[in-house]
Amino acid sequence: MRDLVLAKQFKNSNIDFVSLNLDGNINQNIINSGHGLIILNSNSVKELISIILSKEIDLLIIDHYNIDYSFEKEIKDSTNVKILAFDDTYEQHCCDYLINQNIHAKKSKYQNLIDRKCILFCGIEYALLREEFTQLKASQSFLNPEEINILVTLGGADSKNMTMVILDVLNQIVDIKYKANIVIGKANQHLSIIQKVIEHNNKFKLIVDAKNMATLMNNSDLAIMAGGTTTIEALYLKLPFVTIMTAYNQKENIVVLEKMGLSANIGSFDAFNKNDMACSLRVILKKLHLQKYLEKVKNIKIATSSIGKYFLAADKR
Repeated sequence: MRDLVLAKQFKNSNIDFVSLNLDGNINQNIINSGHGLIILNSNSVKELISIILSKEIDLLIIDHYNIDYSFEKEIKDSTNVKILAFDDTYEQHCCDYLINQNIHAKKSKYQNLIDRKCILFCGIEYALLREEFTQLKASQSFLNPEEINILVTLGGADSKNMTMVILDVLNQIVDIKYKANIVIGKANQHLSIIQKVIEHNNKFKLIVDAKNMATLMNNSDLAIMAGGTTTIEALYLKLPFVTIMTAYNQKENIVVLEKMGLSANIGSFDAFNKNDMACSLRVILKKLHLQKYLEKVKNIKIATSSIGKYFLAADKR
Protein backbone atom coordinates (compact mmCIF):
# COMPACT_ATOMS: atom_id res chain seq x y z
CA MET A 1 0.00 0.00 0.00
CA ARG A 2 2.93 2.36 0.57
CA ASP A 3 3.47 2.44 -3.19
CA LEU A 4 -0.03 3.82 -3.71
CA VAL A 5 0.70 6.51 -1.10
CA LEU A 6 3.94 7.41 -2.90
CA ALA A 7 2.15 7.48 -6.26
CA LYS A 8 -0.17 10.20 -4.93
CA GLN A 9 2.86 12.43 -4.37
CA PHE A 10 3.72 12.39 -8.08
CA LYS A 11 1.00 14.77 -9.18
CA ASN A 12 0.31 15.17 -12.91
CA SER A 13 2.43 12.10 -13.72
CA ASN A 14 1.45 9.06 -15.76
CA ILE A 15 1.92 6.11 -13.43
CA ASP A 16 1.84 2.39 -14.27
CA PHE A 17 2.14 -0.41 -11.74
CA VAL A 18 3.86 -3.58 -12.95
CA SER A 19 3.10 -6.74 -11.00
CA LEU A 20 2.65 -10.48 -11.08
CA ASN A 21 -0.93 -11.61 -10.49
CA LEU A 22 -0.21 -13.16 -7.08
CA ASP A 23 -2.63 -14.11 -4.30
CA GLY A 24 -3.30 -11.22 -1.95
CA ASN A 25 -2.39 -8.58 -4.54
CA ILE A 26 -3.69 -4.99 -4.50
CA ASN A 27 -4.44 -4.86 -8.22
CA GLN A 28 -8.02 -3.68 -7.73
CA ASN A 29 -6.82 -0.89 -5.43
CA ILE A 30 -4.40 0.19 -8.16
CA ILE A 31 -7.16 0.31 -10.76
CA ASN A 32 -9.50 2.13 -8.38
CA SER A 33 -6.77 4.74 -7.82
CA GLY A 34 -6.76 5.53 -11.53
CA HIS A 35 -3.32 4.12 -12.33
CA GLY A 36 -2.33 1.81 -15.15
CA LEU A 37 -1.74 -1.86 -14.35
CA ILE A 38 0.54 -4.18 -16.33
CA ILE A 39 0.48 -7.86 -15.38
CA LEU A 40 3.81 -9.64 -15.81
CA ASN A 41 3.95 -13.15 -17.23
CA SER A 42 7.14 -14.06 -15.40
CA ASN A 43 9.90 -12.93 -13.02
CA SER A 44 12.18 -12.34 -16.01
CA VAL A 45 14.20 -9.14 -15.94
CA LYS A 46 14.04 -9.17 -19.76
CA GLU A 47 10.26 -8.77 -19.67
CA LEU A 48 10.51 -5.79 -17.32
CA ILE A 49 13.25 -4.18 -19.44
CA SER A 50 11.05 -4.53 -22.52
CA ILE A 51 8.20 -2.70 -20.75
CA ILE A 52 10.50 0.10 -19.56
CA LEU A 53 11.83 0.67 -23.07
CA SER A 54 8.50 0.44 -24.87
CA LYS A 55 6.77 2.85 -22.49
CA GLU A 56 9.80 5.17 -22.23
CA ILE A 57 9.76 5.14 -18.44
CA ASP A 58 11.60 8.00 -16.69
CA LEU A 59 11.57 6.61 -13.14
CA LEU A 60 11.29 3.01 -12.00
CA ILE A 61 10.23 2.45 -8.38
CA ILE A 62 11.12 -0.98 -7.02
CA ASP A 63 9.47 -2.35 -3.88
CA HIS A 64 10.25 -6.05 -3.72
CA TYR A 65 12.49 -7.93 -1.30
CA ASN A 66 13.55 -10.50 -3.92
CA ILE A 67 14.81 -7.95 -6.44
CA ASP A 68 18.53 -7.67 -5.77
CA TYR A 69 21.53 -5.61 -6.91
CA SER A 70 22.24 -7.73 -10.01
CA PHE A 71 18.61 -7.48 -11.16
CA GLU A 72 18.66 -3.70 -10.72
CA LYS A 73 22.04 -3.40 -12.45
CA GLU A 74 20.83 -5.30 -15.51
CA ILE A 75 17.85 -2.94 -15.74
CA LYS A 76 20.13 0.08 -15.35
CA ASP A 77 22.65 -1.14 -17.95
CA SER A 78 19.91 -1.97 -20.45
CA THR A 79 17.69 1.10 -20.09
CA ASN A 80 19.57 3.82 -18.16
CA VAL A 81 16.27 4.48 -16.36
CA LYS A 82 16.40 6.28 -13.00
CA ILE A 83 15.71 3.79 -10.19
CA LEU A 84 14.19 4.45 -6.78
CA ALA A 85 14.41 1.40 -4.49
CA PHE A 86 12.67 0.67 -1.21
CA ASP A 87 14.87 -0.99 1.39
CA ASP A 88 14.16 -2.06 4.98
CA THR A 89 17.09 -4.37 5.68
CA TYR A 90 20.26 -2.60 4.47
CA GLU A 91 20.82 -4.52 1.25
CA GLN A 92 23.12 -3.60 -1.64
CA HIS A 93 21.36 -1.67 -4.41
CA CYS A 94 22.08 -0.31 -7.87
CA CYS A 95 19.79 2.70 -7.71
CA ASP A 96 19.71 6.50 -7.94
CA TYR A 97 17.40 7.00 -4.95
CA LEU A 98 16.65 4.85 -1.92
CA ILE A 99 13.86 4.98 0.67
CA ASN A 100 14.10 3.47 4.14
CA GLN A 101 11.20 4.90 6.13
CA ASN A 102 11.77 2.91 9.32
CA ILE A 103 12.38 4.41 12.74
CA HIS A 104 15.76 2.61 12.84
CA ALA A 105 16.96 3.85 9.43
CA LYS A 106 20.50 5.30 9.37
CA LYS A 107 22.28 6.71 6.33
CA SER A 108 25.65 5.59 7.65
CA LYS A 109 24.63 1.93 7.31
CA TYR A 110 24.42 2.30 3.54
CA GLN A 111 28.09 3.08 3.15
CA ASN A 112 29.52 0.62 0.60
CA LEU A 113 26.01 -0.65 -0.21
CA ILE A 114 25.01 2.05 -2.71
CA ASP A 115 26.72 4.41 -5.13
CA ARG A 116 27.98 7.57 -3.44
CA LYS A 117 25.75 9.64 -5.75
CA CYS A 118 22.62 7.82 -4.63
CA ILE A 119 20.19 10.11 -2.81
CA LEU A 120 18.88 8.67 0.46
CA PHE A 121 15.45 9.31 1.96
CA CYS A 122 16.17 7.83 5.36
CA GLY A 123 14.11 7.87 8.55
CA ILE A 124 10.58 8.02 9.85
CA GLU A 125 10.16 11.59 8.55
CA TYR A 126 9.75 9.98 5.12
CA ALA A 127 6.98 7.67 6.32
CA LEU A 128 4.38 7.06 3.63
CA LEU A 129 1.10 7.48 5.48
CA ARG A 130 -2.30 7.24 3.88
CA GLU A 131 -4.52 10.32 4.01
CA GLU A 132 -6.95 8.57 6.34
CA PHE A 133 -4.16 8.69 8.95
CA THR A 134 -2.80 12.18 8.33
CA GLN A 135 -6.30 13.67 8.48
CA LEU A 136 -7.10 12.06 11.82
CA LYS A 137 -6.23 13.38 15.27
CA ALA A 138 -4.85 10.82 17.71
CA SER A 139 -7.04 10.03 20.74
CA GLN A 140 -4.06 9.56 23.15
CA SER A 141 -6.16 8.15 25.97
CA PHE A 142 -7.99 5.03 27.05
CA LEU A 143 -11.39 5.06 25.40
CA ASN A 144 -13.06 2.68 27.85
CA PRO A 145 -11.34 2.24 31.23
CA GLU A 146 -13.61 -0.70 32.11
CA GLU A 147 -13.05 -2.70 28.93
CA ILE A 148 -9.88 -2.63 26.83
CA ASN A 149 -10.34 -2.27 23.08
CA ILE A 150 -7.84 -4.41 21.16
CA LEU A 151 -7.07 -4.32 17.44
CA VAL A 152 -5.48 -7.39 15.83
CA THR A 153 -3.95 -6.81 12.39
CA LEU A 154 -1.30 -9.21 11.12
CA GLY A 155 -1.39 -8.57 7.40
CA GLY A 156 -4.21 -8.97 4.90
CA ALA A 157 -3.07 -12.38 3.61
CA ASP A 158 -1.35 -13.54 6.84
CA SER A 159 0.11 -16.62 5.14
CA LYS A 160 1.55 -17.90 8.43
CA ASN A 161 -1.96 -17.76 10.02
CA MET A 162 -0.71 -15.88 13.08
CA THR A 163 -4.21 -14.41 13.46
CA MET A 164 -5.44 -17.85 14.53
CA VAL A 165 -2.56 -18.10 17.01
CA ILE A 166 -3.53 -14.74 18.56
CA LEU A 167 -7.19 -15.80 18.84
CA ASP A 168 -6.07 -18.86 20.83
CA VAL A 169 -3.84 -16.65 22.99
CA LEU A 170 -6.60 -14.12 23.69
CA ASN A 171 -8.99 -16.92 24.62
CA GLN A 172 -6.59 -17.84 27.45
CA ILE A 173 -7.02 -14.40 29.02
CA VAL A 174 -10.19 -14.60 31.11
CA ASP A 175 -9.32 -12.29 34.01
CA ILE A 176 -9.24 -9.02 32.02
CA LYS A 177 -12.21 -7.41 30.27
CA TYR A 178 -11.54 -6.72 26.62
CA LYS A 179 -13.06 -6.75 23.15
CA ALA A 180 -11.05 -7.28 19.98
CA ASN A 181 -11.49 -6.24 16.37
CA ILE A 182 -9.82 -8.85 14.16
CA VAL A 183 -8.79 -7.39 10.79
CA ILE A 184 -7.89 -9.66 7.88
CA GLY A 185 -8.00 -9.50 4.09
CA LYS A 186 -10.33 -11.29 1.72
CA ALA A 187 -7.26 -13.03 0.29
CA ASN A 188 -6.58 -14.74 3.64
CA GLN A 189 -6.64 -18.48 2.91
CA HIS A 190 -7.75 -19.20 6.48
CA LEU A 191 -10.78 -16.88 6.37
CA SER A 192 -13.45 -19.59 6.70
CA ILE A 193 -11.74 -21.19 9.72
CA ILE A 194 -11.31 -17.82 11.44
CA GLN A 195 -14.97 -16.99 10.78
CA LYS A 196 -16.07 -20.22 12.48
CA VAL A 197 -13.89 -19.54 15.53
CA ILE A 198 -15.18 -15.97 15.91
CA GLU A 199 -18.89 -16.36 15.14
CA HIS A 200 -19.77 -17.73 18.59
CA ASN A 201 -17.43 -15.52 20.62
CA ASN A 202 -18.90 -12.11 21.52
CA LYS A 203 -15.45 -10.80 22.50
CA PHE A 204 -14.32 -10.85 18.86
CA LYS A 205 -15.52 -8.94 15.81
CA LEU A 206 -14.19 -9.93 12.39
CA ILE A 207 -13.53 -7.17 9.85
CA VAL A 208 -12.58 -8.23 6.31
CA ASP A 209 -10.79 -5.75 4.03
CA ALA A 210 -11.16 -2.81 6.43
CA LYS A 211 -11.80 0.50 4.69
CA ASN A 212 -11.30 2.54 7.88
CA MET A 213 -8.09 1.26 9.44
CA ALA A 214 -7.11 4.66 10.83
CA THR A 215 -10.42 4.99 12.66
CA LEU A 216 -10.17 1.42 13.95
CA MET A 217 -6.71 2.21 15.32
CA ASN A 218 -7.85 5.48 16.84
CA ASN A 219 -10.72 3.69 18.60
CA SER A 220 -8.38 1.11 20.16
CA ASP A 221 -6.39 1.01 23.39
CA LEU A 222 -3.85 -1.56 22.18
CA ALA A 223 -2.94 -3.13 18.84
CA ILE A 224 -1.42 -6.53 18.22
CA MET A 225 0.29 -6.21 14.87
CA ALA A 226 3.02 -7.35 12.51
CA GLY A 227 6.37 -5.58 12.87
CA GLY A 228 6.38 -3.77 9.54
CA THR A 229 4.87 -0.58 8.11
CA THR A 230 1.77 -0.77 10.31
CA THR A 231 3.91 0.12 13.33
CA ILE A 232 4.58 3.55 11.79
CA GLU A 233 0.83 4.12 11.44
CA ALA A 234 0.33 3.15 15.09
CA LEU A 235 3.10 5.51 16.22
CA TYR A 236 1.57 8.33 14.19
CA LEU A 237 -1.77 7.84 16.00
CA LYS A 238 -0.08 7.42 19.41
CA LEU A 239 -1.51 3.91 19.74
CA PRO A 240 0.31 1.49 22.10
CA PHE A 241 1.05 -1.81 20.37
CA VAL A 242 2.81 -5.15 20.67
CA THR A 243 4.35 -6.93 17.72
CA ILE A 244 4.42 -10.39 16.21
CA MET A 245 7.23 -11.02 13.73
CA THR A 246 5.50 -12.34 10.60
CA ALA A 247 8.55 -12.04 8.30
CA TYR A 248 12.32 -11.94 8.83
CA ASN A 249 12.65 -8.44 7.32
CA GLN A 250 10.74 -7.05 10.35
CA LYS A 251 13.37 -8.16 12.86
CA GLU A 252 15.48 -5.00 13.08
CA ASN A 253 12.44 -2.75 13.32
CA ILE A 254 11.03 -4.87 16.15
CA VAL A 255 14.35 -4.90 18.04
CA VAL A 256 14.72 -1.10 17.81
CA LEU A 257 11.13 -0.49 18.90
CA GLU A 258 11.74 -2.64 21.98
CA LYS A 259 15.02 -0.89 22.80
CA MET A 260 13.26 2.48 22.62
CA GLY A 261 10.55 1.21 24.95
CA LEU A 262 7.87 1.80 22.32
CA SER A 263 6.67 -1.77 22.04
CA ALA A 264 7.13 -5.35 23.14
CA ASN A 265 7.45 -8.35 20.89
CA ILE A 266 5.45 -11.34 22.08
CA GLY A 267 6.30 -13.89 19.41
CA SER A 268 7.51 -14.84 15.95
CA PHE A 269 5.96 -16.94 13.20
CA ASP A 270 8.90 -19.37 13.40
CA ALA A 271 9.15 -19.66 17.19
CA PHE A 272 6.29 -19.10 19.60
CA ASN A 273 4.64 -20.58 22.66
CA LYS A 274 0.98 -19.72 23.14
CA ASN A 275 1.13 -19.95 26.93
CA ASP A 276 4.13 -17.62 27.10
CA MET A 277 2.44 -15.23 24.71
CA ALA A 278 -0.69 -15.18 26.86
CA CYS A 279 1.38 -14.43 29.98
CA SER A 280 3.20 -11.57 28.25
CA LEU A 281 -0.01 -10.12 26.86
CA ARG A 282 -1.79 -10.38 30.20
CA VAL A 283 0.95 -8.29 31.83
CA ILE A 284 0.80 -5.69 29.07
CA LEU A 285 -2.99 -5.45 29.26
CA LYS A 286 -2.76 -4.37 32.88
CA LYS A 287 -3.60 -0.66 32.88
CA LEU A 288 -0.24 0.48 34.32
CA HIS A 289 1.69 -1.22 31.54
CA LEU A 290 -0.59 0.17 28.85
CA GLN A 291 -0.13 3.62 30.35
CA LYS A 292 3.65 3.18 30.19
CA TYR A 293 3.54 2.47 26.45
CA LEU A 294 1.06 5.29 25.91
CA GLU A 295 3.42 7.78 27.57
CA LYS A 296 6.27 6.59 25.33
CA VAL A 297 4.43 6.75 22.01
CA LYS A 298 2.99 10.18 22.85
CA ASN A 299 6.53 11.57 22.59
CA ILE A 300 7.12 10.30 19.05
CA LYS A 301 6.76 13.00 16.41
CA ILE A 302 6.26 12.03 12.77
CA ALA A 303 6.32 15.05 10.45
CA THR A 304 6.11 13.40 7.05
CA SER A 305 8.14 14.88 4.19
CA SER A 306 6.94 14.52 0.59
CA ILE A 307 9.35 12.49 -1.53
CA GLY A 308 7.31 13.36 -4.61
CA LYS A 309 7.95 17.08 -4.05
CA TYR A 310 11.69 16.42 -4.35
CA PHE A 311 11.23 15.00 -7.86
CA LEU A 312 8.81 17.72 -8.91
CA ALA A 313 11.30 20.36 -7.77
CA ALA A 314 14.12 18.54 -9.60
CA ASP A 315 12.10 18.63 -12.81
CA LYS A 316 11.91 22.42 -12.58
CA ARG A 317 15.65 22.84 -12.05
